[in-house]
Amino acid sequence: MGTLSAFAEASVQTFEGEKVFRVTPHNEEQVEVLTTLASNMQVDFWHPDSVTLVKTGMTVDFRVEADLCSEAEKLLQQNGLNYEVLIDNLQTALDGQFDSHVRSAGHQYEKYNNWEKAVRTYGTETIMTHLLDQLDFYILPVFNIDGYVYTWTKSRMWRKTRSTNAGSSCIGTDPNRNFNAGWCSKYVFSYYNKYIHIPARGGKVKMIEMIGLDLNWFTVQP
Repeated sequence: MGTLSAFAEASVQTFEGEKVFRVTPHNEEQVEVLTTLASNMQVDFWHPDSVTLVKTGMTVDFRVEADLCSEAEKLLQQNGLNYEVLIDNLQTALDGQFDSHVRSAGHQYEKYNNWEKAVRTYGTETIMTHLLDQLDFYILPVFNIDGYVYTWTKSRMWRKTRSTNAGSSCIGTDPNRNFNAGWCSKYVFSYYNKYIHIPARGGKVKMIEMIGLDLNWFTVQP
């Protein structure tokens, strides 16, 4: 890895001035406006996951880099597409996630991790006993440990692994999109490759191989 690339990897990425827009296209012409937007600039679609999934009447959220926000707003205004600025400064919103009070208020361990209580009530609590008798529960570790650490220490928008990809300078693979379902078949910029690299057909997330699991649904079939 070159000196510049190594420096970029070591530095903490910020998202100062980036905005998240919310729009609702009411006809096919307005859907086409969003398609044009995605084809002309780097847009990160939050909902739905891709511009190709946008439908009439659907609420659409997307992130735009700071230096492109004015251009994006101008395009929306010129085409009569009403929009809401859902997040005016993404970095400010992300900074709030690092506040211990905000994080503790948003997540309660006991709310999502009361399995000990569930096991203790087996045989005495009817509903829990029925669930444990009838369902298979799979308790999984955090597969993408390196990516999880990286998203809290280097780039909060990171959602990939940190493994290398043969024949590519792009680091990591998005495990949620590591299967052949037509991800990024249109409007793909190097920007997308930076955040949600999809391996070539036949590829596999390396973290799965490392922990010795044979998860066929994680494999891109040839």
